[in-house]
Amino acid sequence: MNRLRKISHINTTENPPFPEWETIDLTNRFYLEISKNVLTGKEYEILKRLLVDKYSVSMLLKNYNVENTRVKQIFQKVFDKVKSLSEHLKEMDIQKERRNNCPPEIPESEKIDDDFPSKKISESSFPFSIRLYNVLTRMGCKTFGDLVEIPIHNYPKYNGFKIKCTTEFISFIEYENMEEKFDGFYEFKKKYMS
Repeated sequence: MNRLRKISHINTTENPPFPEWETIDLTNRFYLEISKNVLTGKEYEILKRLLVDKYSVSMLLKNYNVENTRVKQIFQKVFDKVKSLSEHLKEMDIQKERRNNCPPEIPESEKIDDDFPSKKISESSFPFSIRLYNVLTRMGCKTFGDLVEIPIHNYPKYNGFKIKCTTEFISFIEYENMEEKFDGFYEFKKKYMS
């Protein structure tokens, strides 16, 4: 009956979708359903008796051999979990709203780098060894586009392109994020870096 007194301030002059008793029962059932995964079997049973079956607190204390403070703890436990859940849901809504207001992000794999083929190797900030730089120059590779035109498995066939150059070249490709530009890069790396 205390619960009824607490909500007696609800304005019932408007046409509510449910009578006041049904609204209270639905709210109690909802609260109980949310608490199902939070409470132990006994705690859930106590809460069910209190909210749905309308047991008085004194009957609960007697029938379930619990103290008044324990019933309050059960309510607090459920309240804290429900509050936490509602905060997470609110945060999810905020994040969804932010995501919906942002322009769609183009995945890295779909981005078109118009400057890629014409970017000069000499403009890279990669710390080339003199050996690798000279080998690439002798091969006629001046731009990134020139590098990609040569199948990656053919590089070790060039004169001077030995193990040190090959491992450094693999590091260069990763440094410049060009792995996807070379067919068979990962197999090539596995062969020479293992």
